[in-house]
Parts: sequence; C-alpha cells; structure tokens
Amino acid sequence: MSRLYSNRPKLFDSIEFNCRERSDVINVVYGDITDDFPESKKDSHNLGKTTLIHLIDFMFLKDITGSKHFLETHADRFVDFVFYLEVALNDGSYLTVRRSVRENTKIALKKHEDRAEDYSAAANEDWDHRDLSLTAARELVDGILDLRIIKPYPYRKALSYFLRTQEDYNDVLQLQKFSVGAHSNWKPFVMTLLGFNESPVQRKYELDLDIEEKDGERKKKAAELQVEETDLLRLSAEIQNMRSQLDETEAQLDRFEFSTEERRLMHELVDDIEARISSINDALYNIKVDIRNIDQSLSNKMAFNLTEVESIFAESQIHFPGQLKKSYSDLVEFNRQITNERNRTLRSRRRQLEEEQDALRQERQSNDQKRQEYQSILQGSETLEKFKGLQRNLSQQRAELTYLEGQFDRLRAIADLETVINALKRDRSQVVDEIKALISRGTPPRERIAFNFNTYCKRVLDHDGLFYVRQNSSGNVEFPVELKEKGSNRASRQAEGKSYKQILCALFDLAILKAYENAPFYHFVYHDGILEGLDDRIKNRFLDVVRDVVSSAKTQYILSVIDSDVPRDSNDRRVEFMDDEIILRLDDGGDDGRLFKMPEF
Repeated sequence: MSRLYSNRPKLFDSIEFNCRERSDVINVVYGDITDDFPESKKDSHNLGKTTLIHLIDFMFLKDITGSKHFLETHADRFVDFVFYLEVALNDGSYLTVRRSVRENTKIALKKHEDRAEDYSAAANEDWDHRDLSLTAARELVDGILDLRIIKPYPYRKALSYFLRTQEDYNDVLQLQKFSVGAHSNWKPFVMTLLGFNESPVQRKYELDLDIEEKDGERKKKAAELQVEETDLLRLSAEIQNMRSQLDETEAQLDRFEFSTEERRLMHELVDDIEARISSINDALYNIKVDIRNIDQSLSNKMAFNLTEVESIFAESQIHFPGQLKKSYSDLVEFNRQITNERNRTLRSRRRQLEEEQDALRQERQSNDQKRQEYQSILQGSETLEKFKGLQRNLSQQRAELTYLEGQFDRLRAIADLETVINALKRDRSQVVDEIKALISRGTPPRERIAFNFNTYCKRVLDHDGLFYVRQNSSGNVEFPVELKEKGSNRASRQAEGKSYKQILCALFDLAILKAYENAPFYHFVYHDGILEGLDDRIKNRFLDVVRDVVSSAKTQYILSVIDSDVPRDSNDRRVEFMDDEIILRLDDGGDDGRLFKMPEF
C-alpha cells in the first residue's frame, strides 16, 4: 500500500505508507496514551487503530452490505466521505481505487506511473474506469494485481491473512471469516497457497457432498418402503403373477354376455346418469365455497376510526393538522363508498348462486330417483351379480398390482442410487490416494514456508516451529502448526495459549511473505495489536525478525500498537519506534487524536 486519503482531509489525515524502496522501514500505527490514571474514563483502545484495518479492507472492495462494518452502521457520519487508496503494483506502476460511502457499490479505478498522485479533485472522466459495480471492479482489480501464485482464486480470497484483526489470531490458517462454514471454503485455497494442485482436495469435498446427498435420498426412499430392500427379485416375481391373474380376470369379463336391454340400461346408468350426478356434485361444491367466501367478505367491516387516530396523536403529544385530518376523512368516505358498491355487487352475485344451487339440487334429486329405478331393474339380474363380482375382483387386483409396482419402482430407484453411491465412493477413494501422493511429494513453496517458520520460531520463541500437511482419517487435508518441546518430539502446550497463538499467526504470515517475496504475490501484511499481551523479550525478538524480513525492501510490514505495549529492554527502558517508522500517531487527548477527527462511535 502506498497512500490512503479522502476528500475530507480536515477529518481524516492522509496516510503515507513506507513503500517500495522505503518498505525496509516498518509502518507503525501508534496509539499514544496521554491520560493513564486508573480512574480516567478515556479509552486508549478506541482511537481508530482497528478501524483503519477495516477501512483498508473496504478500499480493497469488501462488500459491507449487512456486515456491521462501521461505514454502514454509522453511515450518517460518513455519508459524504470519498476514500482513495493508492496501491503499488508488482509491475512498478500504481493503482488508485476511489470508493464513496454514499454510493459504495460504484467504484472508480485509475492506473498511473508516479506515486502520490492526488485524485481527490479529479473529474469523473479522468478515471480509467468509473461507476463500476462491485463485481466488475473486483474482476478488473484482480486482473491488474495479477497475483498468479493464488490462481484460480481471486485476490480477496487470501487478503484477510495479510489484514489480520485481533479476531484472526485464534488459528494460523483458519481465519475468523472461515470459522463458520465448510472446510471446503478455505482448505483447497490453502493447498494452492502452499504450491499444491488444489483440484483433488476440492474434488474430495465435492464427492463427500454428493455422497451425503445421494445417501440422504436413498434413506428417504427406504423409509417409504413396506418391503425389505433385499426383496427386489421376489417382488418382481409377485408382480409377474399378479399380472397373469389380472389378464385372466379381464378375459373372463370380456367373455361375459348381457342382454341388449341390460347393456342399454347399464350404458345409460354409467355414462349418462352417474356422470351427470358427479358433475352436479362438483358444481354444488363450488357454489357452496363461493357463497361462504361472499359471506365472509360481507362480514368484514372497514376498521378505520378517525376518532381513535386523533386520540393516539393526542396521547403521543403529536400535532394532528387539520389538512391531514381532512385527507383521512376523504379517504374514509372514499373507502366507504367503494365498500358499499362492492357489497351490493356481492349480494347480487349471492342471490344468483342461490338460484343456481336450488336448480341443481332439483336436477340431482331427479337423477337420483332415475338411478335408483335403473339399479333396481339391473340388480334383479343374476348375470349382473356375477359381472359385478368379477369387476370388484379386477379392481382389487389392479390396486394390488399398482402397489407392488410402486414398491418395485422405489426398490429399483434405491438400487440405482446405491450403484451411483458406490461409484462415487470409488472415485473418492481414488481422489484420497491422489491427495496422499500430492502430500508425500511436497512442494518447494511449502518447504520454504516451513523452513522460514521454523527459523522465526526459534529466534522469537526459542522453540522449533513445525508446519506440515497431513491427511486425517476421512482423507481430508489438515495443516498442523506446532511448537516442539526442547529436546523432544512432543508438541509444546505453550502454542495453545492466546499470546502464543497470536505470535505464531504473525510468524507464519512472515514466513509466507518471505517465501514469495520475489513472486507475483501480496507484499504487505498488517498485524493489528500484535504486541498486546506478549513478554517484552518476545516483543523485541519479534520486531528484530520483522526488520530482517523487510530489510530486502520487498515486503511491507504494518502494525498497530498503543504506547503501553511498547517493548522494554533488559534494563526496563522503553525501546521506542523511530520517527520514520510511525506513519500515523493517534492519542486519547480528544477528537483530533482519533483516526477520524470526530466524537467516538
């Protein structure tokens, strides 16, 4: 990062970072405590040190919608701000990003050759790209940054490793934003970061998900079965027998003979009378529903009461102007007229429906009488009784066949799912072997990172630091980071403490940056409050390592610190930061000492 500024310099000072040839000097965001009496109500932790890291993340095009970002939760304070971030690119040029708070999804970009160009007054047409959506801007920035080391992932995927807030010190590689959600969201990316082919790892998670979904579907279908899953062949034989019985029953019905008059009566009974009665019943049901709906609609009265509204305004001590009262009165009268007209229409329609209902009931009564007469004639026939018996038998056989075929189809679907699941499991087993082979071969970047990490751990913590990749019992990758006890291979429990986790995260970040300092990669890291809670000896040794890492001027290091966390030497004297190292000085002396020169929020 080169420069961060805004359109309101009186409320937000421009921040000039030690950059490019000056990046061999660390960048310190320094919080100065001017009132350190215990009874003081001033808070040195509310100066804006952490706010700055969130602002930088915003300028790297973080989507703040619904994220409780300070620019969203306090939008009323910042609505007129426009921020500009100048970034030093790997090709030697610079990129300035413009983003306003009011229209934070409209981004402007400008690439330029010289540093410290001020575009706060630039016209809109002077920008290379303007009014870009957040998605389009990210895609363009991704192409401009050209971080080939992490491809195919976009630049924001790893950004949080190098903008570490204090919530990101709980785990070296599983950042706070990855703590909720599946490991597939970050572990394949970490494999890419370590120089591995991430495809098998990603494919393993996809296969796990497919198997889980298919197995869930199989269990759901199995729960619907009334037979055992092993009864597929037995069920097939039963279906074949049932079809034979059905064919025989249908043949018997086909051979049945009726008199001409019986056939005529049966045809008229079934095709005419029964069909008409069924149609009438449907029509009567629909009329009944319509009448009920009309009655319900007529029972709904207009509930607006102007007197109650006036009473509410009076109780709230809010003035209820006469013009507003007149508008409400007009609206009430208009609604009353509409309601009356609608009710007249509904009552008219109800009378029509009642007339139709009476006519249909009379017609149904007539058809019922005719049906009883026909059935009385036909039931006297012995032939008909035999025919009806065969029909009942045929209906039962068809119902049973339909049930058996349904069970068979479910069994077949389960068998097909099991075939698919077994194929997926074979694929997963093969992918697990691929991952195992990948890990065993290793990569030069992982080896460099592990070497750097161990070196820094020994210098700062006086312990060997171990970082490696392994597979767990499920075949998924894990990334253990350990401190070894002196003179043994056992992991030290010191690494479980908060302050040690904190320093391990920072040392690991430095190990990655050092490994990729000559590659198209990130070349900065911001550690918020990294010195808090550490022993002075560890603080001093850590800062020595940091200064060694940046000495090549290929990595930019930024930290925030309050003066009570400044390290002391063996003689208990403060080891002060140099003036050129402090890029931003904050204090608790008032509004002017904060990041934003305004009352705290």
